[in-house]
Amino acid sequence: MAMTQYTGDTEIITNIGTTPQERGLSTDEFKAKFDEGLKAFVTWFNDTHKTEFDAHLEDLVTDEGGVHGLEVEGGMWTPELKGLGVPGTFTYAIQIGKYYKVGKRVFIHAKIRITSWSGATGNLDVLGLPFASNDNYAVYFDRHAGITFGAGFTYLSGYTNTNELRIMQNGSAKEATLLPVSALGQNADIFIACTYLID
Repeated sequence: MAMTQYTGDTEIITNIGTTPQERGLSTDEFKAKFDEGLKAFVTWFNDTHKTEFDAHLEDLVTDEGGVHGLEVEGGMWTPELKGLGVPGTFTYAIQIGKYYKVGKRVFIHAKIRITSWSGATGNLDVLGLPFASNDNYAVYFDRHAGITFGAGFTYLSGYTNTNELRIMQNGSAKEATLLPVSALGQNADIFIACTYLID
């Protein structure tokens, strides 16, 4: 925001000395001149910059595209499980997702609880991201239950893949692999958190 420069008299007191004789003014006259300049500046500042500041704040509230172009929004999304071979059918007790988008950064959370599934084959995937990711970003699993890991695997991780989340199983000194649908029990919980970027 461009600010208006002060154009008032900046040389009201041209000779500052330590005595009235050096100043050419009595003490009261000197004080009056000093106060005159300060009062003029304060009046100008309030009349000019306060008006500019207030106008700028109003602009921030009404800026198209958010404050200084930074868009912030939040909403809901629906996470959906599928098999990458055959999608299959999943019955949900909980199927809820929330997101916040700040500029090009998206924060997501999701809770999935199933009570049954059938017909799915291949590796397990989560569909429905609210915005497509522009790369592969780490996915964290706050909680999971009802999953039977392969030998040596003990926890989940994952990554974004455009509008989907890939789920991986991990273990100490083990190379991570995609989680097969067959690892998912008929009653299972998956709670997800992720931050990713969009174009």
